[in-house]
Amino acid sequence: MARSSGQVSHVAATIPMAIVMAIFCIFLANNVTHARRPTTYNVGDKNGWDTNTVISMDTWARGKTFYAGDILVFRYDNKISNLVVVNQPGYETCTANSGSRVYNSGNDRIQLPYGRSYYIGTKKPTDCSDDDFRTLDCCIEVFRYDYQLVNMLVVNRTGYETCIPNEGYEEYNTGEDEIQLIYGGNYFIGTDNSVDCSAGMKLAINALSPDLNCP
Repeated sequence: MARSSGQVSHVAATIPMAIVMAIFCIFLANNVTHARRPTTYNVGDKNGWDTNTVISMDTWARGKTFYAGDILVFRYDNKISNLVVVNQPGYETCTANSGSRVYNSGNDRIQLPYGRSYYIGTKKPTDCSDDDFRTLDCCIEVFRYDYQLVNMLVVNRTGYETCIPNEGYEEYNTGEDEIQLIYGGNYFIGTDNSVDCSAGMKLAINALSPDLNCP
C-alpha cells in the first residue's frame, strides 16, 4: 500500500477484502464528574505498535481508562504496517468500512475527540484473526513503532473486526503518532499489514468523557 508522508489520508473507495487490519477497540467512559487534562499514551510502550514482541496489545491495554481528548501515539515501521480507524462493523468484521482513515507515517498521533467508540487496526489479516480485539479503559495515546516496517490506522468497528480498512479511515506513519481521545466513545486502531492484523495488532478503546476525573 502506498503511504503518505506522515499525513492522514482519507480513503474514498472500499478496500478489497484481501487487505485487512489488526486493530484494537478503545471505549471512552461517558460519565462526567470533573474537568481533566488529556493524557498521552505510547501504544505498546517501548515496544511500540508491533506484534513481534512479547507484549500484546491486550496486555498493554489492560487496566487503562481512556477519556475524550486523550491522545494515542503509534510508532511502527511504515514499510510493513500502518494504522486504520474504522467504524464498528469494520471492527467486528475486520473489514475497512467506507470512510475509514489510514495512517502510515510510522509515528502517528491520534486524539480521541468524542465520547464514543473508536476502532483502530492494521490492514494485515493475520494480525486481525487471532481474537485479539482490545478493550481499553483510560486519555492521549502515543504510539511508537518503526515506520519502515509498520504504520497505524484508525478505522470503524467493521474495519476493526474484519481487518479490512473502511472507506475514510485515517492513516498514521511517522513511527511516533499521538492520538488524542477528544470525545468519549469507542476508538478502533490497527495497521494495514495483513500479517500483523491477523496476529492481533489491533486495539479497541472506549474513552470516557473529557471532564470525567481520571484516577
